[in-house]
Order: sequence, then C-alpha cells, then structure tokens
Amino acid sequence: LHSLEGHSGWINAVAVTELCARHGIAVAGVTKCVCGEPDVARAMLAGGCTMLADSRLANVARMRDAGIEAPILLLRLPALSEAADVVRLCDLSLVSEVDTVRALSAAAQTQDASHGVILMVEGGDRREGVMPEDTAAACRDILALPNIELAGVGTSLNCLCGVLPTPENQQTFAGIVDRVETELG
Repeated sequence: LHSLEGHSGWINAVAVTELCARHGIAVAGVTKCVCGEPDVARAMLAGGCTMLADSRLANVARMRDAGIEAPILLLRLPALSEAADVVRLCDLSLVSEVDTVRALSAAAQTQDASHGVILMVEGGDRREGVMPEDTAAACRDILALPNIELAGVGTSLNCLCGVLPTPENQQTFAGIVDRVETELG
C-alpha cells in the first residue's frame, strides 16, 4: 500500500475523496482513460475510492485478471449480447431499457449471481434514459426481476448535446426521484 503513496492516481483520489466525504459523497474512480491500468486502479482504491468505473469490458477484465476485487460499475449502457460478460465482470451497470435488464437478469440467474443496475432517466441531453414519465413503471418492472438489484436512478447532463446542469433541471430530476420513492416505497 505504501508503494502507492505519491502515485498521481493516489494523490488525486485522496484529494477528491476527502473533499467529497465532507459532503457525504462516495467516489467511484474512473479508469477508462488509463485503459483499466491495475496500478492506477489500486492507487485510486488506496486513495479512498469505494468503487471503480469503466466503459470497456476489456478494461474491466484487465483489472479482474490483475486480482482487483473492488466493486466495478460499467459506465455505459450494456448491449444485449454482452449481458453474460457484464454480470461476470461488473457489479453494477447503467441501463436505459427494461429489455436490457431482463437480459442481465437471465445472465445473473444462469451465473447464480446478483447484479445491480442504475436506471438512467432522459434529462434533456438526448444521450440515454427512459422518459421521465416512464421512470416509475420501468422501476416497477425492474424490481420484479430476479437476481437484479435496482441500485438507483441517474441522469446524464452536459455530455452529448451540452445541456448544462441547472438548479431547474436538477430539481426536476429530484422530483422524479421523489415520485418513484413515493410510488414504490
């Protein structure tokens, strides 16, 4: 562990995780820009990241092959054809369609595993997500699937179309979350 001190991944992780911890926020270290380099992943974890996140399954496999057992989030929507690999390699993934979650559920059942999902909600950026008015119904469908844990809902802003986060669109998203929690407990 001491060999990671001074590593830029460790220094950055400590700075970010300490700042976020003061506000009750846990940090996922994103490894996609370093192609899942195991030493950087270890430095991020040693620096306080509670999870890793990557958009490429090959990068996740590289970290798993190097013995990294920390929770890993697939930081993109999985393809139906990748369901088995996603469940095998990742603990959590972003999803926009219940059909994808059904495929993940089937793969998780086959592997006698559990898989977490975060349902993405369209926030105006036209990148990903169910329409806001369909969120509760999609969550209800997901909650009924075996071997799947609905870990939460999320949204993406300032990515594809440059819709900036504003107090208004963040409050709109918070309202969606409140409605889902009220309807589904």
